[in-house]
Amino acid sequence: MFGRFPESENVDIFWEQLIEGKDLISENNTRWDAKAYQIPRRIGSIGSLDKFDASFFGISGTQANTMEPKTRISLEVVHEAIADAGVNPKSLEGDRVGVFMAKSFSEAADIWLRSNENPTGYYITGCHPTMLADRISYAFNFKGPSCVFDTACSASFSALQYALLALKSGLCDSAIDGGANINFLTLISEAFFSMSAISADGKCKVFDADCDGFVRSEAVVALYNCRKDHAKRSYTTIAGIKCLNDGYKPEGISVPSTKMQEQLMKEVYEEAKKNPLEVFYVEAHGTGTKAGDPKEIAALDSVFCTGRTDPLLIGSVKTNMGHAEPASGLCGIIKVLMSQRARTIPPNLHFRTPNPECQALVAGRIQVVTEATPFKRRLVGVNCFGIGGTTAHVVLEFDDIELQRQLEHHSDNVRLTSDRAEWRSHMNSTAQVIPILIPASGRTKEGVEYFLTQAVKHSKNVEFLGLLQCIACINVPRHGFTGYVLIKSTGDFDIVSQIAPKRLKSICLSWDVPHYRNEMFAKLGTKFSINLTTDETLSGHIIQDKILFPATGYIWLVWKTFAKLQSVNPEDLPIYLENLHFKRVTELHPKLNSDFIVSIFSESGIFEVVESSEIVCSGTVRKANKVNEDTLTTDSFSISDAETLYQDDFYKLLHLKGYNHQGLFRGVQNVEFEGRWALLPGHNAANMDSRALFVHKRSYSSNKAGIGYN
Repeated sequence: MFGRFPESENVDIFWEQLIEGKDLISENNTRWDAKAYQIPRRIGSIGSLDKFDASFFGISGTQANTMEPKTRISLEVVHEAIADAGVNPKSLEGDRVGVFMAKSFSEAADIWLRSNENPTGYYITGCHPTMLADRISYAFNFKGPSCVFDTACSASFSALQYALLALKSGLCDSAIDGGANINFLTLISEAFFSMSAISADGKCKVFDADCDGFVRSEAVVALYNCRKDHAKRSYTTIAGIKCLNDGYKPEGISVPSTKMQEQLMKEVYEEAKKNPLEVFYVEAHGTGTKAGDPKEIAALDSVFCTGRTDPLLIGSVKTNMGHAEPASGLCGIIKVLMSQRARTIPPNLHFRTPNPECQALVAGRIQVVTEATPFKRRLVGVNCFGIGGTTAHVVLEFDDIELQRQLEHHSDNVRLTSDRAEWRSHMNSTAQVIPILIPASGRTKEGVEYFLTQAVKHSKNVEFLGLLQCIACINVPRHGFTGYVLIKSTGDFDIVSQIAPKRLKSICLSWDVPHYRNEMFAKLGTKFSINLTTDETLSGHIIQDKILFPATGYIWLVWKTFAKLQSVNPEDLPIYLENLHFKRVTELHPKLNSDFIVSIFSESGIFEVVESSEIVCSGTVRKANKVNEDTLTTDSFSISDAETLYQDDFYKLLHLKGYNHQGLFRGVQNVEFEGRWALLPGHNAANMDSRALFVHKRSYSSNKAGIGYN
């Protein structure tokens, strides 16, 4: 999930504002001159509408300038929501991902189309209502349904309902549900104010005796939905949802119906096979209108309070941020998800005296949350109603809170072990010595720094760190900055134990492929032939019972070829490798040659390693600056006093992971637990293994947390 809210650039800031009980409505109205109109000055507005990373999404400047701001921000929010799910957006390219977006008025489009500028086709591709969804599908190359919904205030729940129906029917494998609302025209606010729907003092006093309407507000929100068994990160399970219209009502189309709300909620819980009495909290629609609040309370009382022994807790995020109209339902869901994560329901604002028309409030059967309250149980309901009579309710089911607490408490000590008792005992004693490497990339240095700071901040959350590592597994286009943080289980954070003080040549150990023969082809590149009969040392590199060519062997072949093009020895040519991709492994067979052809484009440095007409490795190589004649020393640690993992145990650990090294590839004699040193015998075969090749990286530390960039 991700979103932009009033005074909040992301979900985490939004949550901090909620839990601190802050009013996010402001008189600092930058959309129009509030003094010139007879409407309340206070609104909720999101910032940085003029900021958009157009090139990241492959959008021209001309198109970006005529694109609806809701669409621009939605692109960024959807990208963040997918990443928040632990999924690299790049990995979804070409997949059946549905996009279901909610919006109402196209105010920016109206302003632009009425301007004096000559209209062009860019206005159609930038401002047409369908582009809110279609532009997302196009930018991310999603092949699923792409729809825009408008049922006014319940639009995001209408979109969510059809997103889940598409998932269940197999139309898509995952789905984006989003909502966007940005206010530009005073005309809409004037119309709402004439209906007595907008609060005169700019305060959304939901369920209070002094309620006089809502405050118009803005938000752009997105959720990434998939089947539960496919989720890498699961905030909640949607146990039930229903979104239907009230039909004809004698009171009028815009007046809520208690009867229809009650009927719809009962149907939702019956179809979901859930007991309404198990719901302890409902995030209400709660607009603070005199017509809407009493009818909603009456429906909640009928469905949730019959036979209940404790009061039903309710709240509305609109007291903090105002009414985001088509995006309001998702704002309520995000509030609930963050409440569950923090185990706390934030307080509602502007509630002093219960509305006398809300009998269940007066009687105490329903209570408004006015102070931070523990989040206790698993079922929560969320209401959302549209001004045209489209009513919606969602049932959210959470995992057992006590089990989550136990897992979080013991997660640091969870490690894979075999059945042997002595090995299990050894793992118990060393379970907290394995450091975690978190890589990151971004468009700016500040973006990478923020990413890694969050990793450090949540270093105890192993699931969160796992998601960060999943995201980093696939290259993100146009990310020009990279960095990493090394998180130790002791709570310390380092880049490396020690930066090399002297010559690096003896550390970046270059290993050769024994007895290789190469031929330079003008068009094909450099050819390397590998044969296990003559290159017998490679026979010991066994993974999952197969003899595989070592991964860093490809790097060495590229380095060797690049050096030959420069007419120098590899040891005298430091290089940078970028955008390195290993496409597949290469299995080596006795008595059969494996031929590798390395091609490097001299101008760009882009290279390919080809075997059997398939690319096995690709990337970019370029010459680096000369490094100092440095080498590592052992001054910073004592080998004799350190706790070590001996050879048999070290290779048992690798064996559990499928690495069955034999012969000269069993070259590690001792390893220090903290990973600062390893003792190798006198031969060089151990250095052929990909886990033993040291690659120097230019880095610097930005703070004491040990965040590095290269």
